[in-house]
Amino acid sequence: MATLQNVIAAVYNFVQLSPKRLTRFKEIAAVLSMNTVKFQRLYEIRWLSLGNSVTALLRNYEAFMVVVEEDAASGDPTAMGLQKQLSAYTIVALLHLTADILATTDHLSRLFQQRDVSFCGVQAAVTGCLETLEGMQNQDGPYLSMLEAALVCTPAEYKGVSVTFKAQRGGTDAKEAFHTVRVQLLESLPNNLKQRFPHIALLDAMQIFEPCAYPESASHLTYWGNNYLETLLAHYGERQHNTEGKAFDAVIDKACCRGECLPFKRIVHDLRRCEEDGLQRFRHTTEVIRDPGTPSGRQCASCNTRRTALWRGAEDGTPLCNACGIRYRKYRIRCKHCWLVPTRGSQGSANCTRCGLPVK
Repeated sequence: MATLQNVIAAVYNFVQLSPKRLTRFKEIAAVLSMNTVKFQRLYEIRWLSLGNSVTALLRNYEAFMVVVEEDAASGDPTAMGLQKQLSAYTIVALLHLTADILATTDHLSRLFQQRDVSFCGVQAAVTGCLETLEGMQNQDGPYLSMLEAALVCTPAEYKGVSVTFKAQRGGTDAKEAFHTVRVQLLESLPNNLKQRFPHIALLDAMQIFEPCAYPESASHLTYWGNNYLETLLAHYGERQHNTEGKAFDAVIDKACCRGECLPFKRIVHDLRRCEEDGLQRFRHTTEVIRDPGTPSGRQCASCNTRRTALWRGAEDGTPLCNACGIRYRKYRIRCKHCWLVPTRGSQGSANCTRCGLPVK
């Protein structure tokens, strides 16, 4: 993976840090009718940067390789090195395998980066990620399948680039070398994920504290969540030992918790709707764990978008997207006719920029 990260960093520096090369790349992409994206810098401290970088490279691969081949022909040492690396089967296959892996793990990363993570979705997300990674041990993902299908023909070409299968150091066959890396990677990732979430059932049981996980009708509360309670009692209601062998006494009383469970569930159920700024709404909603940009049935009354990281509301219940809602709560200015919340630059105007009527 270190080699792959070095290649991605070299690609970014080669194009994005050279205005002339970037211009040539865009011109070539236009000739090839490619819908390209910006090359992404790789950051060690940002979880999602590797996935964005790999996806951008694969999407721009054809036009980028034309630029590299032209510069390599003129004797540019950096271009010659990139041409050799990005036409080698081991590197190209590893890029596609990484794209398949990150398409799965990045979803999990985005889930835990949300402001409020819903416990009721954690177990399904982690289990789904594990199953997908384990399935890749025996079956190619979408990206790798696309590559292998393109390399069936002779000579082996991928997006107009001749792919080489030159033996690695020590005489190892290129496909054999990639297979070794693939096995190691797809065995270590699920193990690391299991170590990262050793008590996934305990996290799932936490939804007993989450109002949005509760059933609609209070009549179903008698038996709902009892399995979650027992999971929590087995962990917090018994003497435990940490990884260093140090013992800790139980922090809750099992009998007491079982006796108070039903009244507690009724209280939490009543909190499913709470009073906030004069509005009756769910305190936690499933929309909180959606990826930003996931469409919903709502539409912002100000900018008409259906995509936002978090829906907000005015005092009368009018739906506003995150950006418009923040501006409205801060300045309390809107058009009283079409509900347009003016941007900072247009707040000095007495009339609405959309309908022309007075704002308030």
